[in-house]
Amino acid sequence: VRADREMLRQALFNLLQNTVQFSPPGASIELRARRRRDGLLRIELCDRGAGVPETHRASLFTPYFTTRPGGTGLGLAMVRRIALAHGWQCGYEPRAGGGSVFFLDAVASEDRA
Repeated sequence: VRADREMLRQALFNLLQNTVQFSPPGASIELRARRRRDGLLRIELCDRGAGVPETHRASLFTPYFTTRPGGTGLGLAMVRRIALAHGWQCGYEPRAGGGSVFFLDAVASEDRA
């Protein structure tokens, strides 16, 4: 992935922190990377937490939206800002079997001019 190294690190850190905080104690999380059929690279962080209620999904990447006590609501908003700065997409999907999948869809470096 062609990216600003520090910005990519920050986006992944924010997604990882979110995943860890909402995972049940002792649960595993997964970090996956795969090439999609359209050529984009998808980076996913997956957990087995409660997932995101449908009523909250549209607000997930909005600044100051949080459901975590003491949260600022800036972590996922920063992920979105970094994704947009790179021409990427970010998002959320419910995980099959329960939990969450947060992702970044990025242009693979060999696909960029």
